[in-house]
Amino acid sequence: YLWRMFKEVQHPAVELHELQGFDHGQMAEPAFPLLTRFVGTTTGQAAETKP
Repeated sequence: YLWRMFKEVQHPAVELHELQGFDHGQMAEPAFPLLTRFVGTTTGQAAETKP
C-alpha cells in the first residue's frame, strides 16, 4: 500500500522488496527493519534499533 501511494504522488524514493520465504501474513516482522530504515533515511532521521 505504501509503495502504491508513493507511486501515485510520484515520490522519487520508492523501493519494493520481495521477501522470499514469507507469505502475506508472515512478512510484517521481517519487513519492519526495512521500513524503519527507509523512513529514517527518507526523513533524514536515524532509525532506532532494538537489541
